[in-house]
Amino acid sequence: MQYIQLVEFPKYEINQEGQIRNIKTQRILKPCDNGQQIQDYQFVKLNGQKQYIHRLVCKAFLENDCNLPCVDHKNHIKTDNRLENLRYISVADNLKNRKFKNYIYVDQLPQDSQQFGISNYDQYYYSKSQNQIYYQNDQLIQQLRSKNNIVKVRGKDKDYELIELE
Repeated sequence: MQYIQLVEFPKYEINQEGQIRNIKTQRILKPCDNGQQIQDYQFVKLNGQKQYIHRLVCKAFLENDCNLPCVDHKNHIKTDNRLENLRYISVADNLKNRKFKNYIYVDQLPQDSQQFGISNYDQYYYSKSQNQIYYQNDQLIQQLRSKNNIVKVRGKDKDYELIELE
């Protein structure tokens, strides 16, 4: 497996599998995670700084001609830091990729939707025909899911309030 020296950390090198090793000692660094059972992004400490492995792999091996800010794991496995599983994506695409279960994305609001709340850049709409609350932030529209016909929405002062559906 071929290693490439990390530009920002010249004492270390990385391969396409996401293994990082010390050039002087040839020791491969052990990846860290958040220490919880839920698998999170792996990182290493380089010169005392926490560095995410997936970002280091992309910086070393992938061109980012479009200056896309996010790194995506194609298979959604956060610990799979192989080059073939990584790609640069936009913030909007990264948001669409999230695994939150409290909403789904829709392309447009129902015609009978009425705006009922604004919080800085956030806008909420209610559709009586769908008995559904929608949240719009920039270009993304989310259909909020309810528990027992109650939806949690953010108020103007960033506190949350509960809205009961009919």
